[in-house]
Amino acid sequence: MKKNKKLTDSTIKSSLSTCPIIEFSIKKSIVDIVVINRIIYTIMKVEIKKIDGLKLTGKDNSGHEIVIDTKKELGGHNSGISPMKLLLLSLGSCTLMDVISLCDKMRVNYEDMIVKVKGERLDKHPKIFKSIEVKYLVYGKDPDESKIKKAIDLSTKKYCSIHAMLGKSTAISSSLEIIKRK
Repeated sequence: MKKNKKLTDSTIKSSLSTCPIIEFSIKKSIVDIVVINRIIYTIMKVEIKKIDGLKLTGKDNSGHEIVIDTKKELGGHNSGISPMKLLLLSLGSCTLMDVISLCDKMRVNYEDMIVKVKGERLDKHPKIFKSIEVKYLVYGKDPDESKIKKAIDLSTKKYCSIHAMLGKSTAISSSLEIIKRK
């Protein structure tokens, strides 16, 4: 196994020439890459820092920050999103980005899309999600339901990494509601 190295765009592109089946574009960042048996892995990094009590800030390597916190009765300040709700937000945003992108490529006529995610947690530690429901709301004059269902299916079965990981330990259900506007 090769040691992790920071590579520049040109170094990455030249190393990919030996792997013709992989295509992606790299923007202005430096990426950590690991190559094992000709499979390329991108390494993502985040940093979480204590602010006060259980109030934290999370920062990615691009400099984007969020506040993570919990209820006052648990030692927090209730000033940010809890870690478990952050997980639901991650799932919802991952699949919604996929569905929007796929629907745009399929030229689905819609005005807006919203995903509502609800998770049911176990009462005993570790209080993992027993089940998660993902509800897709699509607004428009006459959106093509079959194409939207296909986009949701592709997201949940192929593209959404968070869905793939959570689905190994939690039952995830999906539903679609189309709200027609005149």
